[in-house]
Amino acid sequence: MSQLRHPVSTCATCAVQWKMWLFKVFGVIYMVAVCASEDNDATTYSYSDSKSTAPPPFVPPVPVLEQTPSSSDFFSSEKVVLECKATSSSELIFTWKKNGSPLGSGPDLSQYPDKSVLTITSASPQDSGNYTCVVEGKKKPSQTKESGPVNIQVNEIPVPTITETPKWAHVFPTESVKFKCGIGPDSHNWIYTWYRDGTQVNADGTVSFNTNGAGLSISSASAGHTGKYNCSGKIQNRAVTSQTSSEVSLTVYAQKPTLTLTRDPEYNVMFAGEAVTFSCAISVQSEWTYLWYKDGNQITESSDKLVVQIRGTADGGSYTCKATRGQNPTFITDLSGAKQLKVQAEKPTLTLTRDPNYDVMFAGESVNFSCAISVHSEWKYLWYKDGSQVTGSSDKLTVQINGTADGGSYTCKATRGQNPAFITDLSAAKQLKVQGKFLLILLQNIYLLSSRFVPAFISESFS
Repeated sequence: MSQLRHPVSTCATCAVQWKMWLFKVFGVIYMVAVCASEDNDATTYSYSDSKSTAPPPFVPPVPVLEQTPSSSDFFSSEKVVLECKATSSSELIFTWKKNGSPLGSGPDLSQYPDKSVLTITSASPQDSGNYTCVVEGKKKPSQTKESGPVNIQVNEIPVPTITETPKWAHVFPTESVKFKCGIGPDSHNWIYTWYRDGTQVNADGTVSFNTNGAGLSISSASAGHTGKYNCSGKIQNRAVTSQTSSEVSLTVYAQKPTLTLTRDPEYNVMFAGEAVTFSCAISVQSEWTYLWYKDGNQITESSDKLVVQIRGTADGGSYTCKATRGQNPTFITDLSGAKQLKVQAEKPTLTLTRDPNYDVMFAGESVNFSCAISVHSEWKYLWYKDGSQVTGSSDKLTVQINGTADGGSYTCKATRGQNPAFITDLSAAKQLKVQGKFLLILLQNIYLLSSRFVPAFISESFS
């Protein structure tokens, strides 16, 4: 007979199994709750971590600004190119600034498609300023970087000026002439072209230029060099040409100037103590220096006048002059005509005469003194009575006798010139003896009586 299970035992077994099942269910729920909580924490952490590791903004390189040509100064109409250089694996955006402000557009401004190159096609003074370029990445976010400044200075093209050496506009055959063309303080950067009467001047046997053409030299001028000269300048290796300068006229005479030598005073004979002035006049006025010669030997003096203080016969001779100007080489005129200076060692002698030459003269009479000199010239005369000067300047002195006071010792001198005046020695004296009026009346009465009685007496005696 089979053995049957007890019902009570079966129920107990089911209760245990039921508890185990509940335990498992609650365990699953707990695990689900724990997992859910862990998933939530993981999600929060993952979002926070994603936010803190976002990529930083792009940092572009600092650009370098290059200028072509490299000159610091430009002139109107020149082309200027600015290139903004920045090396990067990323695409860049270029912008430009002038004097710190964004650069606008203009008819003379052009930029390449990426704007890395700025071209000023025809510069003007308004384009002067400090230029910079700015770069940033094309993808955002990106920082910006600005280059250092490049200063552009644009000036109007200056007009050249001409200086001439020597300064005179009229020259003579064989003289040298130098012209210089200059443009501002940087003249050495220019090359020059010269024109005479509108035609370009080229070098030849007498015309030469210095290295850059700024100087034009004529070594030996001739009539063919006459004309109006001007010049223009061009900057080396740049498309800058100036206007032509104002004109400078040059006249070359066909022959040398003539000299006229004069002498003052023009006395035939001169004496020690006198002074003579020679004057050398030239037909063309200029900054002349003069050369003086006596008997062919040069003497010291450089003005157009030579003053000779005569000390003796050694100062006599043949005097001539020349005129000179300029240097390297110096131009010298031909010799002037000569002027002779004759110097007499002894002073001229004076001869004093009297007319009438009565031993005694009386009031009411007149007497003429004449002072004759051995050398005829433009003399003035000095008259003296008893050593005191009396009025009179000609070679004759007339004395109207009024009484015995007019009697005395009369002498004369001769003088000429001034500063200083030349004066002869005193002449020999002539005496004038004057008797009183009483004696004159007595003599007259005696004469009258003798004329009346003497003939009658003679007549009676012979009768």
